[in-house]
Amino acid sequence: MPKLFVQLLHKDSKAPVKSTTHASGYDVYAYLPFDSHPAKEIRLEPHTTTIVPAGIKVATELGHDIKMFPRSGLAAKRDSSLTLSNAVGVIDLDFRHELKVLLHNSSDNWVMITHEERIAQLLVQVVPDTELTIVDQLPDIESNRTGGFGSTGTHELSKDKQKQANELNKTTMNQIIKQAH
Repeated sequence: MPKLFVQLLHKDSKAPVKSTTHASGYDVYAYLPFDSHPAKEIRLEPHTTTIVPAGIKVATELGHDIKMFPRSGLAAKRDSSLTLSNAVGVIDLDFRHELKVLLHNSSDNWVMITHEERIAQLLVQVVPDTELTIVDQLPDIESNRTGGFGSTGTHELSKDKQKQANELNKTTMNQIIKQAH
């Protein structure tokens, strides 16, 4: 089982916790102490982004990374759309600074973030060692995919439409490859 190492930066910092027995992620708390935030809160205007400190540093073991995800409760229990600004945060193995959460309010309402509020969740994940290989053409793979970006999970296309989509994808990819060279 991989380890999640946590360094508490202040005597009143809160360590991330799993809220239930089978939770996948560790909840991260906002660290907004009185000395830097006298109201112990941040008021986030509509359609803006802010950085919220967590008062901790985190690390994991070689072969793993830490991903930060939004908490569904941030938006579900408010009259707002509060999420991570970049959807998922990747915390590299060699990152050794204070964890900060980039929150975005995409609603038309003001949102208040309070001290020790759960604002994100962390998951430790295996990251295989990979080798980048530049090739002239990608290796073939057996697949029933018939289209490119956005092609799965859509309505069934007729055989003619599938053929047109495949031709368009090939043409587009050839144009991209030519532009890259």
